[in-house]
Amino acid sequence: MRDLFRDSSRGIQTAQVATLAILLLSDWLAGDQVIFSVPLRALALLGLLSLRLQNQAFYWWLLSAVLSYKTYTNWWSQDNHQFVFNLWCISLALGYSLGHFKEVIAKNAKALIGLSFAFATLWKVFLSPDFMNGDYFYFTFMTDIRFQDEAMILGATANDLGNNTSELYHVRNGAKEAAIFSYIPSLHWATLGVTWWTALIEGLLALVFLWPRKNTLYRMRNAVLLVFAWTTYLAAPVMTFGWTLITLGLAQTEEDEERTRLLYILTLVLLFIYAKVPMTKWLAEALL
Repeated sequence: MRDLFRDSSRGIQTAQVATLAILLLSDWLAGDQVIFSVPLRALALLGLLSLRLQNQAFYWWLLSAVLSYKTYTNWWSQDNHQFVFNLWCISLALGYSLGHFKEVIAKNAKALIGLSFAFATLWKVFLSPDFMNGDYFYFTFMTDIRFQDEAMILGATANDLGNNTSELYHVRNGAKEAAIFSYIPSLHWATLGVTWWTALIEGLLALVFLWPRKNTLYRMRNAVLLVFAWTTYLAAPVMTFGWTLITLGLAQTEEDEERTRLLYILTLVLLFIYAKVPMTKWLAEALL
């Protein structure tokens, strides 16, 4: 069992398995168009059944070609997280094509994590004033059904959420020009805290994964990514993107980071639990 975590290439192999597993199981990644979902899932299943196939460049190029064509035909509607997944599969294809696959794949994994969060930070902190003042998360918690349990824990009531849904309905149907939401001070301050925490940790992730020197800052990268996954996906259990980030984290671990590889693998399990077990709903029911 220890050999699984001893060599950094084991991290890449485990990341490949996780990549194919989520592609096989995720409707979000495979899509609802049969022309893409069937070949993508068939390729993922073949790869999972053959570890030897996973180590072949042509396999990853074929998988990347289907994903890239799907991206091309859905360019304006595809979720941004799917672009990262697509680039990750291309990185695996390049790694096995160019030789020195461990180094190539690890560098690409670091770059994908770092650049993803660098652009996310640029957009949120510098280009979106409605994000940094807390309006985005306040609006999201008050109107998005996926966050209604968190909103109620933080002070919203069922009447507040129902009123907001009604207001949005009237605006979208042209009955009103603007929606009037309930103002809840406790939720306002909580979502403002979530806003600044998001900006801080995503900016820090960009810094540590793009930092060129192997010093203390560089060595923080895995801890910061794990804390991000443990906290963010508890409140927003988006398992597919969480798994994508963790597979990238696994792929860039170094020889002496055995415990880190184990933590990444355990985090894959934790994100699955987050997605399947309604912990925030239980907490809301216990508190209200």
